[in-house]
Amino acid sequence: MNDDPQCDLVLEGGVTSAVVYAGFIARLARYYRFVRLGGTSSGSVAAAAAALAQRAKLEIIKSKQQDPQDLRSPDMPFDELGKFADQMAQLGPRRETRLFHLFQPQDATRRGHRIVIAWLRHRQHDWLGEVLATAVLAFPLAALIGALPGLWFIATLVYTQAMIRAWPWHCWISLLLGIALLVGLALLAAVAWAALSTLRGLHGNFFGLCNGMRGAGYADDGSALTPELHKLFNELLGRRPDQKPAVFGEVWGANASGKREVDLQIVTTIVNMQRPLRIPGAPGTEPLGGYFYDPQEWQQLFPQPVMDWLRDSSRLPLGPPVHAAAGGVRGVRLLALPPMRALPIIVAVRMSVAFPGLLSAVPMYTVDGELGRRTEPPGPGGEPGETWFLAQKVWFADGGITSNCPVHLFDAPLPHHPTFAIRLGALADGERRVWLHDDPQPPARVDQARKSRAGQLVTWFVTRIVMTAVNWRDTLQTELPGYRERIVTVRLRDDEGGLNLTMPPRAIRRLSRLGVAAAERLRDAFAGSRVDGHVNAWDRHRWIRLRSTLAAAQSYLRDLNRLDDAHRDAYRALLEQQPSADPRLADDAASAHVRSLLDALAALEPKLPEAAPVASGRGNDRPWEHPAPRYGTPELGSNEPAPAPRLHMTAPW
Repeated sequence: MNDDPQCDLVLEGGVTSAVVYAGFIARLARYYRFVRLGGTSSGSVAAAAAALAQRAKLEIIKSKQQDPQDLRSPDMPFDELGKFADQMAQLGPRRETRLFHLFQPQDATRRGHRIVIAWLRHRQHDWLGEVLATAVLAFPLAALIGALPGLWFIATLVYTQAMIRAWPWHCWISLLLGIALLVGLALLAAVAWAALSTLRGLHGNFFGLCNGMRGAGYADDGSALTPELHKLFNELLGRRPDQKPAVFGEVWGANASGKREVDLQIVTTIVNMQRPLRIPGAPGTEPLGGYFYDPQEWQQLFPQPVMDWLRDSSRLPLGPPVHAAAGGVRGVRLLALPPMRALPIIVAVRMSVAFPGLLSAVPMYTVDGELGRRTEPPGPGGEPGETWFLAQKVWFADGGITSNCPVHLFDAPLPHHPTFAIRLGALADGERRVWLHDDPQPPARVDQARKSRAGQLVTWFVTRIVMTAVNWRDTLQTELPGYRERIVTVRLRDDEGGLNLTMPPRAIRRLSRLGVAAAERLRDAFAGSRVDGHVNAWDRHRWIRLRSTLAAAQSYLRDLNRLDDAHRDAYRALLEQQPSADPRLADDAASAHVRSLLDALAALEPKLPEAAPVASGRGNDRPWEHPAPRYGTPELGSNEPAPAPRLHMTAPW
């Protein structure tokens, strides 16, 4: 079996930035065996590919142990994955990269897609003229209708002056005003019609310019996003695209203890339930067990082999049938998904990579409690009426909406092996492209606007408000001691990654090389030798994690134990009243457990050290690490890692 040191991996979303991960994963796999992998948005694509490559590598190693004649290299799956960026950089007949061809618009959104692409190509410069010109070319009839008043005004002016055979100076001013009216109304009409047409197309295309499948005017060659990813996932397992899709159970395997050998976790967002969802979740759970899908809708989103597998592997219904709610009446019959072990990975990835506006959301349905139950009246002979459920539509969209870099995935109080994360930042002048916490030149903490025009500043400000609402939790988490040491930052230029769908081949390959450099930086830091009494980054990370975790636990236990005798007795009295307080939670074994825990806390109280005083004038040899506000007192001495973490109750997901 593979004796490489183990690691977990968390990958941030970033649309086209995922090409960074091809080189990063392929190089890091030379030094580590991936155990748990997770990501959001495009990070989920890379995490899924890495998990499948790791499974393929383990299977090759097992095969070579049983058959010495097997000449395959265990590194072959990751070598193939490392070529992904080069494949995406290849140019097609239209001189566009394969990366660009992943995002193919449907017929209803084709013209709106042209306008968006014009903006993306020129958004770093003067994009307004290009966008307006593209809107006129995309909607010429609307522009012509808008121009009619200006044409009428100019024609009337010319005709009138021709009749009187005079052209005084003020007619030139009128002519200029007529031309301005013609151009202005033509542009206004084209833009207004483009906006209405695109919004109507977005609604019919599940709120995206592209649904991930073949677009209007494109060849049916599997070059769209979802077929391309389905092909990649299958090829990593040695299968053709027309065969069974890669499923979660194939990745998991099982070691001697029954745990998953390779655990893949994908984060998505249920928009109209305002919550994230982790797929496949913990072993034994079925996070999608209460959700259903309409085959006609999903036929637009997934290749035929995936749809065939979903139909053939669907869970058997255990109760009344479930129908889509259509205006309060029974709509189409819905199907259940397969058990999590048999769920195609491409389904979960597609749920996570639905970037708002660009890629369509994935519709599903769920029954809203007892509100969805419907029963027909009894028949004339007294036979019971038919019962069914009406399910409400829910939308699965980009995982980055709720957590674009979930560094808390796979978190352990005291880790056995590192959980690496990679973040994608903006590059400023003079900064290093790849940065780890102990390196000089940290990423800028203050995001300054780089433009000076009023419209650009307003756009920048609104964008930062949205980014703050989405990323504030991840930002705080990545600044914590015990987390930040294992996060490598790759800084990208404005024309790299993100929504730069039209990146040239050299930029795509450059991003992959940055990923290789990030993997080498982690390897040098965490697997470096320990010489002359110096520790490597892994030793330092474990020591900081030990200090910060125990400090937070000490503070939490002290807060938990701050009960005087009267309040402690009041809580003990609740144990005796539990059947009347909530009969559903009546449990004698649990009550006995609670009593023993309260007694243990009471016995622990004298042993908890008092909070240490805050040292004054404490030096800081890293001036860019501004002290964070303290909530409570410092623990385990006055020199604990800052900012000091706090333990809180949180909902599972």
